[in-house]
Amino acid sequence: MRSPLRGTFIPISGMNRDKCTHQGGTTITITGTNFTGATAVTFGSTPATSFTVVSKTKITATAPAGTGIVGVTVTTAGGTSSKTSKDHYTYVPAPTVTGVTPTTGPKAGVPLSPSPAPT
Repeated sequence: MRSPLRGTFIPISGMNRDKCTHQGGTTITITGTNFTGATAVTFGSTPATSFTVVSKTKITATAPAGTGIVGVTVTTAGGTSSKTSKDHYTYVPAPTVTGVTPTTGPKAGVPLSPSPAPT
């Protein structure tokens, strides 16, 4: 059985190649072969939020929320694509704030120090 997925991911929406935030929502382009009639696109074990078969060699898919590095697969009547190093998709973790200094400040519009007196 011939695997439908061969190729790499080309992101659209201005994201770095094959990466997006853990919240998902990034639209990517999957290139390969034998995509006609695709019935599913998955990121790891999670289905794509949506996908469109553009041609027999191209699918656009919206990444679901996720974490880590996952393999992306395409399923057609001919089967599910094999997992390879070319189907990896990396979720970029959200930043973590570990502190804020100082924790208080002046009210809006209140100067930090008095203005010098005119001479």
